[in-house]
Amino acid sequence: MSLIKCAECAKEISDKAIACPHCGNPVKPLTIEQTSKKWKTIRLISWIGLLVGGFVFTVHYEQGGFDDYMTGIGMTIATAGFVGILVSKFGAWWNNR
Repeated sequence: MSLIKCAECAKEISDKAIACPHCGNPVKPLTIEQTSKKWKTIRLISWIGLLVGGFVFTVHYEQGGFDDYMTGIGMTIATAGFVGILVSKFGAWWNNR
């Protein structure tokens, strides 16, 4: 570990420091982890599935209750969308940890 001069206040600081403890000037650029397009695409498709499935379920449940087969299809699509949202959140977290 060596000491370097801060570009802002010219005081000596550690070369391992993220920011100057005296003035707060950043020494090293911060890296921001971004979610990949794959997980964003899965999340978008899952939200669409959740919304469409919820709509189909609601409309057909009001018309025929659970006797209408479309009620079950809507519930299945909505459940798959919900699971997809959870998977995409977990996958994005897993790849960015």
